[in-house]
Amino acid sequence: MAGIAVTGELELDILRHLEHPNVVRVLGHGHWPDPERGYLYLVMEYVVWVYVVMGAASSVDVYT
Repeated sequence: MAGIAVTGELELDILRHLEHPNVVRVLGHGHWPDPERGYLYLVMEYVVWVYVVMGAASSVDVYT
């Protein structure tokens, strides 16, 4: 489990420093349920998918 935690922290650090319109921003993070040894979680911005079908753009809300 320690290797997974280290990998998660490294990926979090990389994501926090990325600034690109095609990369979702990290808004927050922490460990749950124990702040010292719990599972790493990320809070990321909400993204509405937009795709083009036959020239017409449509948006998709994946949570409805």
